[in-house]
Amino acid sequence: LLPASYDIDADNSLEEIVIFMLDEFQKRVINRYGSLSVENYNSLQLSLNEVVILASLIERESVLKKEQAIISSVLQNRLKIDMLLQSDPTVQYAIADRQSVEKYGWWKQNLTLLDLEKESPYNTYVVKGLPEGPIANPGFPAIIAAMEPAETNFLFFVASDKCDGSHRFSETLAEHNYWVEQYGKNCL
Repeated sequence: LLPASYDIDADNSLEEIVIFMLDEFQKRVINRYGSLSVENYNSLQLSLNEVVILASLIERESVLKKEQAIISSVLQNRLKIDMLLQSDPTVQYAIADRQSVEKYGWWKQNLTLLDLEKESPYNTYVVKGLPEGPIANPGFPAIIAAMEPAETNFLFFVASDKCDGSHRFSETLAEHNYWVEQYGKNCL
């Protein structure tokens, strides 16, 4: 269901509204890629379902829309080399049960090592590849980023030490660990 603005009436049924949203999603994908069969339009040959799953991670990882294609490149670079995605939002999604939501809200901010080890088909710290389904409802810019990632060699990213919602991207674990330390010093 594509998040967007829709011209609906108070007497539209829920079913009609869902159909509007599905139709808009399909129109936008077809307008951009010519088909709903998008495998030939992305380098990993992801199905439309897999693109939506990847886009949901990009949506939750990004604060700044301008970084979505770079975040997509990191996740896709990891997929290409069979590396764990280690996406914190997948853990947030995996641990969100009634008790956790009541205590922390839907997206628990400060994850623990125990959280990162939670067995779940959504936890990309323990399961290689994409989770089994979307963890959020991605907007169309995140879907485009999933289809059209930036060309980078980055394998890591962390929230920036600027504390402004931006990220620091790294090719090496050593560089990544430096930025993690800087974030901790300046933002926590």
